[in-house]
Amino acid sequence: MGLSSRAPSAMTMGNTRSICGRSRTSPFQSTTEGPDVSKELKEHELPDDYPVYVGYLYVLDGTPARANANMTAAKFKQLRKATSIKNCDINGRDLWPLAI
Repeated sequence: MGLSSRAPSAMTMGNTRSICGRSRTSPFQSTTEGPDVSKELKEHELPDDYPVYVGYLYVLDGTPARANANMTAAKFKQLRKATSIKNCDINGRDLWPLAI
């Protein structure tokens, strides 16, 4: 018996993986589309006494960063030598694969 003409082959899928007939690109590979820059991010500056939780994503000087310990926002900024800290809009930045 031959292969069905509708089944994708591993050779034609490139850098995607097939899961239940659907293909998805690895979250660590760049895509030609890129993130939707027209979205307004729902992020706001955090006060210095705000609690930062281990494992959560925050935005330090415009770059997402994961907290490696429970501390205050002021201490997190000091450790990372940052000037600003914001909550991270995971959906707006398309970071769901990294947030899990």
